[in-house]
Amino acid sequence: MNRVYSGSQFISRPLAPSSGPYVKTSLPRRGGQRSPQRNNMAAPGKASVVLKTVKKVVVQFCPFESNVRSTREFLALVGSEKARSSNINCEVTCTVKHDKSEPVVDVTYVDGERLVMKGAGLTCREMLSAFQSRCTDKDPQTKGAAAK
Repeated sequence: MNRVYSGSQFISRPLAPSSGPYVKTSLPRRGGQRSPQRNNMAAPGKASVVLKTVKKVVVQFCPFESNVRSTREFLALVGSEKARSSNINCEVTCTVKHDKSEPVVDVTYVDGERLVMKGAGLTCREMLSAFQSRCTDKDPQTKGAAAK
């Protein structure tokens, strides 16, 4: 029997003959669990972003270019509610341009140091690891925890 979705319920029908032009498909049940799918926009390894030592993050990109995916993923991580709650004084701004400019992430730390990443040639994981390594180097609590 083949289950066919009709409006709000599934209806069981006999399978079509194998010689016909029928295609067997399966649809998820309403309210049922779906198979676990990997979300490509999610953080690599679900790493948490901590903005304790960051003063400002400025992200600039042209959404119509093909090389902005990693920059947009990084913006989603840094701009998430959980990350922003780690430092409420951190300013996260996004500038969307339509001038075919390359994607740029400009991070200003509390001590005045800047990290500028050009997202065209970097993956989200590479940008995140560079960002987090600088943050852990500047945070005295993580230095003390690593020494123990």
